[in-house]
Order: sequence, then structure tokens, then C-alpha cells
Amino acid sequence: MGFVVDRYSEALDLLSSAGFRLDQQEGGTGIFIDTPCRLPEIGALMAVNNISCEFSDIADTLYQA
Repeated sequence: MGFVVDRYSEALDLLSSAGFRLDQQEGGTGIFIDTPCRLPEIGALMAVNNISCEFSDIADTLYQA
């Protein structure tokens, strides 16, 4: 499961400035959270900043050869 956003770089900047610890890798970026209760907070943060954000099964977004 993960967040799919329409403006990836802006979303990363926003999360970083909000104090979230990020782990950028080639296939995407991990967001470290201490509790699942923070998931709605991330969604709200994106919404307030007009970044389209959906929490979904990210395996659907990956290319499988």
C-alpha cells in the first residue's frame, strides 16, 4: 500500500517540510510514520496543498515484465 500523487517532487518537498522522514529510492520514496493514525494527516496535507493523492495498492502502478 502507498500514496500515489500527481505532483511527486512537490509532495516530497511538502512532506519533508512537515517533518516526515523520507527514504528516497529508485522505485519511489518511503515515508516513515510512527503510527497508522498519521495516514489521514498525510492525505489532508496533500489536499490542503492541492496535490491529488490516493492511498492504494501500489503494485497496480508497477510494470511487471
